Amino acid sequence: MHGAGVRLTGGEPKIAASGGTVWAADRPTMHLPDHTEVPLRLTLLATQDNDALIVRQVHLSVGAPNEEVLSQTLTV
Repeated sequence: MHGAGVRLTGGEPKIAASGGTVWAADRPTMHLPDHTEVPLRLTLLATQDNDALIVRQVHLSVGAPNEEVLSQTLTV
């Protein structure tokens, strides 16, 4: 991504641990070469394996309104 001029900055990560398991969630921002900023959502799960943390799951997504995804206005 660096070669394409894309960079990421972190938000305010929330991290929790229990035993050998670590959970993290954040709302980083992706910065594009044209100065567009794209808000992202990130979750991560890692487990301890001897002296290392092994990432078991990562999810990175771009949020979109339901109406945009479904191409119709939703009513309550």
